[in-house]
Amino acid sequence: MPCSSARSCSGASCSTPCPYRWPTVGRLLKARPKPLIENGHLNRRAMRREFMAEAEVTSQLRLHGIEDIREVKRAYIEPNGMISVIPRQGAETTDTPESPAT
Repeated sequence: MPCSSARSCSGASCSTPCPYRWPTVGRLLKARPKPLIENGHLNRRAMRREFMAEAEVTSQLRLHGIEDIREVKRAYIEPNGMISVIPRQGAETTDTPESPAT
C-alpha cells in the first residue's frame, strides 16, 4: 500500500510524517552524527564507513583553526556531511594569564 497520507507507511514509500507519528520509525530512519575524533584519536571505523581519508579530516580541522588532531576533544561528521568540532579546553595555549591590576 503506497504511503499517500500520514496514516499509512510502508517500506520505501514512507513519507516524512511517518517518523513523527511513530517515533521508533523516526529513530531508525533519521541519520545521526557519527563520532570521527574522540579525545584526539581518529575513529578509523567511522572514517572507512564515510569513505574519508586522514588528509580530508585534517583539512577540515584546519578550516576550524585546529592544527593538530590532539587539540580536539570530539569531532562528528554530521548527516549533511559537515564536520563539527569540539576543541579540548586548555590545549596548548600560548597566552599567559594576566596579572591582576594593583
